[in-house]
Amino acid sequence: MAQHPTLLSLWLHALFYMLLVGGGWLVILPLLLLLLENQQLEVGVRSPPILFIGVALFVGGIVLALTAGYYLIVRGWVRLSRSIPRKS
Repeated sequence: MAQHPTLLSLWLHALFYMLLVGGGWLVILPLLLLLLENQQLEVGVRSPPILFIGVALFVGGIVLALTAGYYLIVRGWVRLSRSIPRKS
């Protein structure tokens, strides 16, 4: 008899993929582009208003991703590969 994944294991599974994809897209790819373009990892800091806007948008994206993860896992609107089958 197959064991159904718990809600915690589904969350951990979803968070792992969000960190993998988000980390690759928002951290690793820009660092690789800096290395290819400048042959160094020197990062210039912008003025405080631009930095604030960037941080606010980044945090907003995290909130949206976690909210989407909540609806996908808890409400079951879209099944993940390890989601619990629901009876109709």
